[in-house]
Amino acid sequence: MIVIAFLIFRAVMLWYWKVDRIVSNQEQQIATMSAILRKLEGWKDEDTNGDSSIMDK
Repeated sequence: MIVIAFLIFRAVMLWYWKVDRIVSNQEQQIATMSAILRKLEGWKDEDTNGDSSIMDK
């Protein structure tokens, strides 16, 4: 009985604090930041191949 009450209380608390929405937003932010990092690394690689510096762009 205590386990069932704990699970119900936990579900209500997770819903109230919108933990699932927070987690999905964080996952989306991680994906976006990873994509930005990949682009910046590609841009850095292009720059080291003899192209103009970042300051010139």
